[in-house]
Amino acid sequence: YFNEAAKLATSCSEILQKISTYEQTFAQLAKSAYEFSVLLKELERKSRDSSKLQKLPIEQLFGVLKQLTFLS
Repeated sequence: YFNEAAKLATSCSEILQKISTYEQTFAQLAKSAYEFSVLLKELERKSRDSSKLQKLPIEQLFGVLKQLTFLS
């Protein structure tokens, strides 16, 4: 049993090591997605204030941009 447990522990350790190498990448992606979301909110606020931009299909545009945020 101890031999099998040692093998499983080694396997888990290797898997966790691989996962940890992506931690920085995931953190950067989350930060970028958050910053992009904040920029979208600011753009949405400013575009609602602009009389020229009020004629654009803003809701549809922001829907597409928000979807792109999650795809990146």
